[in-house]
Amino acid sequence: FERIYFSRANDADIHRERKALGAALVPQILAAADAPIEDIFFSYIPNSARIAFHGLLEELFANVFSHKEHKVRKEGEKDLCSLCDLCGKNLPRFGEVAVKDAKFRTFIADAAARREFYKHVYDVTYGLVRPGQDTLVVLDDSIVRGNTMKNAILPMLDRLGPKQIVVASSAPPIRYPDCYGIDMSTLGELVAFRALVNLLGPSAKSQLQASLALNSNTQTLKNQNTFSNPLAELYARFTEEEHCAEIARLLTPPGMKAEVKVVYQTVDNLRQCLSGATGDWYFTGDYPTPGGYKVLHQAIKNYLDKKNERSY
Repeated sequence: FERIYFSRANDADIHRERKALGAALVPQILAAADAPIEDIFFSYIPNSARIAFHGLLEELFANVFSHKEHKVRKEGEKDLCSLCDLCGKNLPRFGEVAVKDAKFRTFIADAAARREFYKHVYDVTYGLVRPGQDTLVVLDDSIVRGNTMKNAILPMLDRLGPKQIVVASSAPPIRYPDCYGIDMSTLGELVAFRALVNLLGPSAKSQLQASLALNSNTQTLKNQNTFSNPLAELYARFTEEEHCAEIARLLTPPGMKAEVKVVYQTVDNLRQCLSGATGDWYFTGDYPTPGGYKVLHQAIKNYLDKKNERSY
């Protein structure tokens, strides 16, 4: 997560990795948008997603030019002028529609500060998105809690009048708590976990209790090899599409006119883009030490007991 979000992008490796993360999302984004390229406007949510957005744009343009060149060749138009004329039409449209003015990052602010920040830190650019016609794609580096997205960004973007908004995250959904330096140990704050609870339905609490009890009875925290993840089986009951659809529903604020879709990076793509980094436990639930599993168990207990406190 440091390489996705915290690290400075003027490091060459970080720069390349973030561009690769953006490029890897292109097929999923285009499938979710389900519209001609000329009816999609691409943007990002400043500032940490900018480098990933560059990678997304490069991949988009490469795909468009490749497709158009193939079309020209297939139709027998082999001269360079015909190719250039065709490639110059219906290119991806992009720009900044959300401008962040504050110097603070809402993710690392405390809860009270976040509630105040997200009311004021963004402004919007009118005249780029065609109302009632365009699908607006916005790339974010990650969607952790979803508070800023729901309470500030989506209502603001809805004022532009797009018929659909696709929110794409260069990171996979953060499903599990972290205890190795990043403060994400409260399960109830994670939008991916809240979506799971909703998908489990009215019996979610009893299912969580049963899963926790089963794992607690069959493993010991003295032997890491015996660990199992109480939430993994529950997440596995639902497809990625079902999970993303429920997250989109949770992020959609009341009165929203545009349809909202959410696209997340896959873990497989993440591992290819960040081949040298293995710290993916908040995405996969595969903790590297016994303490990680202990924190996960405590986080579930805290959620069931309605304790809004750290799990370590």
